[in-house]
Amino acid sequence: MESWYRRAIGLAVVVVLAAGNAARGQGADDSAGTVLSVYLDCRVCDFDFLRRAVTFVDFVRDRKQADVHVLVSSRETGGGGTEFAVEFIGRGRFAGLRDT
Repeated sequence: MESWYRRAIGLAVVVVLAAGNAARGQGADDSAGTVLSVYLDCRVCDFDFLRRAVTFVDFVRDRKQADVHVLVSSRETGGGGTEFAVEFIGRGRFAGLRDT
């Protein structure tokens, strides 16, 4: 897969994680000050780029240790393009929360 695809997907994940982190910081939350642990499940992402770009989360290698499991999937569309879906699955303290 082309490098710009990998960067684009990574950038989308960065934006969503940043928005979630900003929103979390605006409310009264008992978990304030704790770092969000993220398990990234993505075959098309540039992991090195994401780890350098997203410094406000802790990327873990075991999904059982994560607060959020980020599942990125892709498929080809009929028009020759590619459709990406990003699913956020809450684990641990966020168990039961899910968003796409």
